[in-house]
Amino acid sequence: MKVKKVASVFSIFIGIAMIGLWTLLYFTGNIPELTTDPMRIRMHILAETITAVMLILGGIGILTGMKWAKEINFYLWEC
Repeated sequence: MKVKKVASVFSIFIGIAMIGLWTLLYFTGNIPELTTDPMRIRMHILAETITAVMLILGGIGILTGMKWAKEINFYLWEC
């Protein structure tokens, strides 16, 4: 049970950190690819944002005991 809680909190933390990093990079102007290769970096940011949201949802779902959360957090299937 403790492994599930630690993994869930870690998932939530990493998801928030991913969104925070891209937000920080965007607002400080530190994504030069936005001018040199805008479509590729936008798709990359979109993929990372989806990953981050799924990490957050999965972590919250496991902590609150939702059955669907196991489908998101593959690591926790065996726990």
